[in-house]
Amino acid sequence: AYLSGGIHLGGTGSANKLEDYETGSWTPTLSASGYTFAYLSSTEGRYVKIGSLVHINGYIRLSANPSGSGTVSLSIAGLPFTISPVNASSYTAGSMIVEGSGSVFSGIPTLRPNNNTTQMYVAQNRAGQSPLVSNGINVANITSTMEFEFQITYHTQS
Repeated sequence: AYLSGGIHLGGTGSANKLEDYETGSWTPTLSASGYTFAYLSSTEGRYVKIGSLVHINGYIRLSANPSGSGTVSLSIAGLPFTISPVNASSYTAGSMIVEGSGSVFSGIPTLRPNNNTTQMYVAQNRAGQSPLVSNGINVANITSTMEFEFQITYHTQS
């Protein structure tokens, strides 16, 4: 659903006009260099966009173990809007639950926006250290029995 023309919130001035409100669905995918992923039909995502602020949530379930090899960066791709190129956009973290994640994560899985793209890194929070984003996840250990449930709020370019 998309709002055109705008509505006024708490007054009639331009500062109170909401001109961009949208809700919808999107299809999240996993992305890792050298890997191929196949998904169950229950994989889905929803979003709400208010001005330049976007809130998404989603669910990913694979239909088979991924094919590929190596420890590489893992991302969730296919976001409905491009993340702002401004560095402050990456200063947010999303929440994520990964069921059946035994040997994939050495820390707590979280999300970090990848500026100026339509993907977010799957990172690992580690006690007393910066989140591990690059090459920190053993993608080869991801299996079709794992479920990724997540949400994050970010700013888009417009």
